[in-house]
Amino acid sequence: MRGRQPSPWGSPEVFRTLVHQAGLTVGSLSAASAWSVFGSFSRVEFDVPREPDSDGLLYQFGIYDFSGEPRFHFDLTRQFGVA
Repeated sequence: MRGRQPSPWGSPEVFRTLVHQAGLTVGSLSAASAWSVFGSFSRVEFDVPREPDSDGLLYQFGIYDFSGEPRFHFDLTRQFGVA
């Protein structure tokens, strides 16, 4: 991604673009390919306030039974501060 820094509000589209550039679809992502694309996504500079904690990468994992059956979940998140 080159040029002007995108707005955090456009981050879902930026992620989808990176998925497409990797030759994938969001529905076809495996844990390994999602991790790889998320690594690329983490290097995109967004137009956020120049303050501490205004752009963060978060993850969580564990075994949860959201669907009624215990399954492993791995969640990747990019959190932005907006003015």
